[in-house]
Amino acid sequence: FLSNPPVQCMIPVDSLRVLLGIQNQIKLLDISSIAPTSLFEEHKENINCLLSIHHNIFASASEDKTIKIWDMNIPQSKCTLIGHTSSITTMTKINNETIASGGNDNKIIIWDINLKKVDNILYEGKFPIIALLHLKDERIVSSSQDRAIRIFSLKDNNIEIEISVNSNIRSIAEMPDGKMITGMDNGDLIIWDMNENNKINTIHAHNKYITQ
Repeated sequence: FLSNPPVQCMIPVDSLRVLLGIQNQIKLLDISSIAPTSLFEEHKENINCLLSIHHNIFASASEDKTIKIWDMNIPQSKCTLIGHTSSITTMTKINNETIASGGNDNKIIIWDINLKKVDNILYEGKFPIIALLHLKDERIVSSSQDRAIRIFSLKDNNIEIEISVNSNIRSIAEMPDGKMITGMDNGDLIIWDMNENNKINTIHAHNKYITQ
């Protein structure tokens, strides 16, 4: 499957299907036939990220400052979430009813999907948010353009940990053993033990930034 313009983001649906964000459209691609089977096209500007929520429900976030919630079987969005004042760059799932998003307005917003509104502004800083991840222990990790990792407690909305690094963090993932791995602007992968708040290992993996 060749895409021109290129795919900007994607999430797998199952072994046969994948959702692709291409400019301001979302395509559901059948891998076996290499052909789009559904098209979702309500966003007005480029789609920066997609997020699987549960079953057939997913979210899309765009440079048009909105998040849309979709049922994969219906080409019309279930709702539009409005609260960011600039492009939305990243999202993470907290549970089936709640997600978090970050953007170029320097905010991390918690959303109640059922009520279709902002539940809480978790953080408002001075630099754009690059990546978010909800951890299994009910905390959220963020990275921003000030080269910092911040870990927030969802119980009291406070910053528990703040660590400066020597390069911006483009991606964050939690490992099965609870450790965290970050992909850096300089191409490094860093493994963290967040219980001890320190680096375990740095892997010089690539020459350029790692996005996923």
